[in-house]
Amino acid sequence: MQVFELHFNTKSKPDQIYDSFCYEPENVYEKRLGKLYMAGEIVNALPKNSYFLDSLTAVIKKEYYSKFLGSVEKNFKECLKKANDFLKKEVERENVSWLGNLNFAILVLKDNILNFAKVGNIKILISRAGEITDVSQELELQNFEPYPLKLFGQIATGKLTAKDKIIVLTKNIHEHFSKENLIKELTSKDLEEKNIEKFFKERKKILSEISGICLLIDLTPSSLENNLSPFKKKTSQVFNFCKEKKKLSISLKENIINQIIYFLKPITFILKKIKSLFCLKTLLPEIKFRKSEKKFIKKENTKFSFWQKNCIINKTKKIINFINSLTASSFKNLLNRLSKRFKIIYSRKNLTLILVFALVLITGFFISKTEKERQIKSGEQTLKEVRLKISQAQTFLILTNEEKANILFQEALEKVLPLSKTGPLKEKAISLRKSIEENLFHLNKVEKIDKPSLVFEVNPEKINFIPQKILISSPFLYLFSPDSTSVYKFNLKQKIGESLEINQNIKMGTLFNDSILFFSEPDNLLFLENGQRLIKTFQLPYPNFSCKDIAAYKSNIYLLDNKTGEILKIKFKPKQKTQQSELWLSSHAKKTKDAISFAIDGSIWTLNSTNIINRYYAGDWQESLTLNFFPKIEKPLKIFTTPLLPELYILEPEKKRIIIINKQGKIIKQFQSEKFNDLKDFTISPDSRTIYLLNNLKIFQIKI
Repeated sequence: MQVFELHFNTKSKPDQIYDSFCYEPENVYEKRLGKLYMAGEIVNALPKNSYFLDSLTAVIKKEYYSKFLGSVEKNFKECLKKANDFLKKEVERENVSWLGNLNFAILVLKDNILNFAKVGNIKILISRAGEITDVSQELELQNFEPYPLKLFGQIATGKLTAKDKIIVLTKNIHEHFSKENLIKELTSKDLEEKNIEKFFKERKKILSEISGICLLIDLTPSSLENNLSPFKKKTSQVFNFCKEKKKLSISLKENIINQIIYFLKPITFILKKIKSLFCLKTLLPEIKFRKSEKKFIKKENTKFSFWQKNCIINKTKKIINFINSLTASSFKNLLNRLSKRFKIIYSRKNLTLILVFALVLITGFFISKTEKERQIKSGEQTLKEVRLKISQAQTFLILTNEEKANILFQEALEKVLPLSKTGPLKEKAISLRKSIEENLFHLNKVEKIDKPSLVFEVNPEKINFIPQKILISSPFLYLFSPDSTSVYKFNLKQKIGESLEINQNIKMGTLFNDSILFFSEPDNLLFLENGQRLIKTFQLPYPNFSCKDIAAYKSNIYLLDNKTGEILKIKFKPKQKTQQSELWLSSHAKKTKDAISFAIDGSIWTLNSTNIINRYYAGDWQESLTLNFFPKIEKPLKIFTTPLLPELYILEPEKKRIIIINKQGKIIKQFQSEKFNDLKDFTISPDSRTIYLLNNLKIFQIKI
């Protein structure tokens, strides 16, 4: 049996989508269910339905071959039900542009039995003994309902003879072929590649203005019983496929055998060369192969040229031509070099080792070639899945469901990223990746800043340290570092700075009632207020308290222990030298161990390395926010908010950005710049209109 998928100018009309699908059984279980063929079109198509036929056929194919023990008829009914379910869901998602514009045929061929169903204006013809019969006439959509509860509702079945030909034609092709009497003329010939190619080349001019699909199936005597039974209509009340792998029209088994033969020919030639060189007639008998007919592959997107020769034939010819170029002397020199390298002396015994080595090399080449082809097929399937997700995401954008579209675009990006790094499909994958990233940057409100505004640059030789932290108490910026006993104070209005000596190593700091509060170990709180320095100590609630971050709210000071997840509360009393502390979290509260940073606005927000923000109130856990947006957060450094800020600010040096989200976890803005190449810390101005970023020795500002 031969199958020809003839596509005529299918790219000439942007508002029409055509495709055909041929599935050969892949294992012994699927062979029980026969072969599955589909063809169809969507007229007046919208861009969002560019992968509609792929999705529909995938649902049908998956369902049909899913139940190995079922009968052909039962599985066919079940796959039609799934197809109707798929169409119903599309309507529920408000994708209704295909209604009344879908023309689609499904055929199942097993032994000498053909089952088929159709929807719309697509023709299924049988050519028998020179007569053309329209067997799909009784399946016209006379009982079509506006919603696809029974779109695929009737099945026809019948027996075929050995010389029958099945022709599936879209409306435009059927009308033109009927007018020019091409169907009868085409089916009267022997259906071979050269005959079909010649037939359409002779009619190139008259075919240049039509577009559509012709699926032509020629049956051979070996596959069918030689009896005749008329087609009978079956009424089957059925309700209700992403293409996994599109097969070639030729027999899979024959194709594999053909490839093996072509790859074995170079081995035969090498054996003959060695035989003639060493005259070992008894060891190396001549090997002969029967001629195998050439197979073909459909050539897509080219007018009137539907096939191209199998690439394996051309590549094999190159190998054979290379071997043919070898002379007896050059081949003997090659063997001499091999023998010296491996210290082998020529003899009839060790010549076998050389032959085995040659066979291993060529076999390895064949395996490598097969693996490469497998990777290409797998990659193409992945790209189809990516395109499908893109199409689905674009549909959700039309429906203004940005959250769902964002998730689908991220899933598509995750799939396409490995292919865009290496492999034969790298260029296609890169193109898809760029398209996806453009959508994701827009959905996730990423603003690229080419030239961020520079406030000033620190001279480390002048202040004797490299700043790691930044705080603001208007109009001053304070820069400090855990390994220094000095603080650099910069006046934003006068653009001048000065160094303040603290005489203690400052680990961290925060704004406290319009003053700057510094924390130094082991147990000191240092205040810098109007140039005055106060030192207070406090008692630790337990030994080995590890302070990760500090924040203040009203008259209270809070310290975060990232190892235990505990939060220490200090009720500050200026007149007392030693401050009292207590554990703020209740004993039963869920604790955030390994927290990176925290912030306070009445609630306490803790940020951990798994991109989860936990909110606590009155000592108890309230909720968790998962940061799931693009680009994916990898290594956040700091979270910040105040009672006056309605947003949460997150610093992530890894992606050179600062992120702003609302307190429900929705993205508001992302500021990203290549200049943010060494972010250390940030602070927000009291009027909440300016972000100050500490990037190595430079202070940048972003106006919100």
